[in-house]
Amino acid sequence: MRGGVASGAKLAASCSLHEGAFGFSAQSWPGLTIEQLAEAGAIPHGKVSVTTVGEIRARGYDVVTTSGFGRHATVVVPQQWTDVDADVLASTFELVPNPRRANQ
Repeated sequence: MRGGVASGAKLAASCSLHEGAFGFSAQSWPGLTIEQLAEAGAIPHGKVSVTTVGEIRARGYDVVTTSGFGRHATVVVPQQWTDVDADVLASTFELVPNPRRANQ
């Protein structure tokens, strides 16, 4: 789960090296619901983009737990990630209302 729209351009622009993993931040934890992840991450956006770890891994990427707020994780992508690949991964995310929007 990520706050806001997960477009390919936004995912690519969000990438950095975090604890040895290059990629973008997300909220992820086995067995937690969208509501629980949104609350744990205190996501202020009115909408969130959601997908599953299985969908991400099916496209050849990984999701690893990293330090950060809430149930922080990093979606690991290659450092030479192409715009086309970013768009393909972004297409797996569904934009939904944030069920636990944090106060701004």
